[in-house]
Amino acid sequence: MDAATSRHATVRAAEIELLGSDARRDPSRAAELMHPDFLEIGRSGRVRFFDEMVEALAAEDARPTPVTDEWRFRDLAPGIVLVTYRIRRAGRDSRHSSIWDLADGSPRVVFHQGTHLPDGSADQDRPRG
Repeated sequence: MDAATSRHATVRAAEIELLGSDARRDPSRAAELMHPDFLEIGRSGRVRFFDEMVEALAAEDARPTPVTDEWRFRDLAPGIVLVTYRIRRAGRDSRHSSIWDLADGSPRVVFHQGTHLPDGSADQDRPRG
């Protein structure tokens, strides 16, 4: 496995862990996965920062880890990875993007944004060309 593939696999595993209830509802684990400068723009458009996000995640009800696909990775700078993917939920698909910092050796998400997709959008966002 080359270095980029390894970085991307590490980011994907951390992102999936953060999507699951075990990490989300454990404030110490969520804080380990999130950078102190964390910022999220949620699907609703609401902005949340590190402390508020750790608190909000801890208060969530348990839920299954969502089904994801369409994973894409882009190295933005040494140790900085942009990941995008799609979450598939019955009637509530959404696209997500995160920026992960691996500079200190452990993945920490710095930024996350989720956007609801309109109904019937399955093929309209595919690149054309």
